[in-house]
Amino acid sequence: MHHHYRKQCLSNRFISFFIASFFVVLSLFPGCMNAVGEELGDWAVINHEGRVVHTMESVEHVGPLNESIMLVQEKESVRFLDKNFKTIFQSERFSFPWITWVSEGRIPYEDKETRKYGFLDSEGNIVIQAEYDNAGIFVHGYAFVSFEDWKELPPEYAYGLIDLDGNRVLPMEYGELSLAGISKGKVLVYKDRKNYIIDISKQPHEIHQLDEGTSAVFTWINSSYGFVFRNDGIGIMGWDGKEVIKPIFEAVWDRSPFGYIVNFEDEFFVIVDRNGNRVDVPEDIDIDINLIGDSYVTYHENGKVGVFDLSSLQVAIPARYESILSLSHNKEGQVFAVETENGCGYVDARGNEITKMEYDKCTFFSEGYAAVKLKP
Repeated sequence: MHHHYRKQCLSNRFISFFIASFFVVLSLFPGCMNAVGEELGDWAVINHEGRVVHTMESVEHVGPLNESIMLVQEKESVRFLDKNFKTIFQSERFSFPWITWVSEGRIPYEDKETRKYGFLDSEGNIVIQAEYDNAGIFVHGYAFVSFEDWKELPPEYAYGLIDLDGNRVLPMEYGELSLAGISKGKVLVYKDRKNYIIDISKQPHEIHQLDEGTSAVFTWINSSYGFVFRNDGIGIMGWDGKEVIKPIFEAVWDRSPFGYIVNFEDEFFVIVDRNGNRVDVPEDIDIDINLIGDSYVTYHENGKVGVFDLSSLQVAIPARYESILSLSHNKEGQVFAVETENGCGYVDARGNEITKMEYDKCTFFSEGYAAVKLKP
């Protein structure tokens, strides 16, 4: 099977470290994934037909419509728009971190004066005071929060868990914390050089320590299906603490409900299903390391990028784009945001254009609409 070997010069140790830490580091450093500070520009909202239904001038960023609220970051203020794009709240006191959407009626915000994070409700009321150095979105009623000490490098982190009212469900005492298993009531934590799975659905909480020599990898690849762990090699562990896939990989690059993209000792970018079984992709398909949606993977051909369907083992979208930005759904079905040399736009699951490739930035569809940044 022929694949890109662009990262073959990297040592196995670096590859393992990269997948374990890169996305975690991005999420921990304030501003690294921040939409705030982008250049001002004109934005529009398009519907499922690609028709412009609303425009906004001189804004930094526009988030997706979620829970009937759209968040707009302006140069000096933030605005909440309703599903009719009418302003329902505006304030110069707050800015948004990289998370620019409503989740379970809560929105993380940064207080401009204190640079601390708290949560607003969908009407702009403060429901959790800004006292944290970082915060995530609410998932199944819980969100991570953290205190950070930057007096020394590397900085020290203290993670905890709060509920929708701001009550601390887990104390601020963990070096790392993952909510990937929260749909099953499980939280993965690191403390005193040990890893634990905490079942917060039980009272008192049930705590399971990982075996000696086994360490969890805190990465965005962790999901409700299991989390990445290291023990000689890299494998996948279920939230019951049992191995789903034995530690036979050198690295895990991406995951989806279908499975994972992994490295073996002598082979890069191999597709395996959720049980670790190899999926034989045709030799002429040069897959990338990006899994999309339930069963898609990006691939390269003649310097361009397309989409391959792993369920049918067929090309879904021919390779004619610079990149595939996202996959979402509108009223007509699946929609891919794609980028060309001229700009970005949207195509359906067969590659048919929904819009012209004329935008500067293209966000994903949510509740029938997508926000796009217009070219200057």
